[in-house]
Amino acid sequence: MLIAVLTKNRFLMKAIATRSVQSGDLAARHFETTVDLIRHMLHREAIDLVVVDADTHLDAIGRLSTWKESQGRKDFAILVIGQLLRPEFIARALELGGDDFVTGTFDIDEFAVRAARCHSRLNTSVAQAFRVELANYVLDKHLQRVTLDGTTLLLSPQEFELAWLLFSHPGVLISRLRIAAVIWQSNAMQNDSALGKQIHRLRGKLRIGKDGPVVLRAVYLSGYRLEVVDNGRTARDVQVSTIADCLPTCKYHC
Repeated sequence: MLIAVLTKNRFLMKAIATRSVQSGDLAARHFETTVDLIRHMLHREAIDLVVVDADTHLDAIGRLSTWKESQGRKDFAILVIGQLLRPEFIARALELGGDDFVTGTFDIDEFAVRAARCHSRLNTSVAQAFRVELANYVLDKHLQRVTLDGTTLLLSPQEFELAWLLFSHPGVLISRLRIAAVIWQSNAMQNDSALGKQIHRLRGKLRIGKDGPVVLRAVYLSGYRLEVVDNGRTARDVQVSTIADCLPTCKYHC
């Protein structure tokens, strides 16, 4: 599990980083601003869990939730932590979009349990989804069918699984290894040429072109990301530095 920790508390970050090294199944990335975190999630590896230190970043919960909803992102949960949170702030944090919280004197074991619980619930929610509607596309997992503007697009079962992976994670960078596992049902990475051909074939069958409602971007040496086009622009075209100005600020700052 890959987590992003939004905090200015270096002792807190050190405790989480130490636990990640000890556990072996947890990796942590440190961020001090919401803008840097969102920029990372737009252009780098996918984050499973965002940890917000509400003692210093309470307003970030609302900003992240608003951005998450606007981008159709369902790939990460938000865990709120804080030593100084009063009950009204906890209620407000959950109302703004927090999925769970750890409050009071920081306990790394409680943190690890709640982080794992958030991740498990997120995976369960994704696994139970059977229909994705994005731009003019509709993907039906039960029928293994993709339609564009009501027209059925013929895909093989393997191609549908790859399309489902991309369309159910809009805006998320999907690694080449993860895509290869869907295509070849193996953790072994095939050569770049073979992977490129599979992606090219999928683009053609899904009619993904320059003027379509979505684009499928190749991210050098990393993977691919599906983005929705809105008025000729995609998430990549938007200047991330403007996000802090356009999203609402929480008035319950502690």
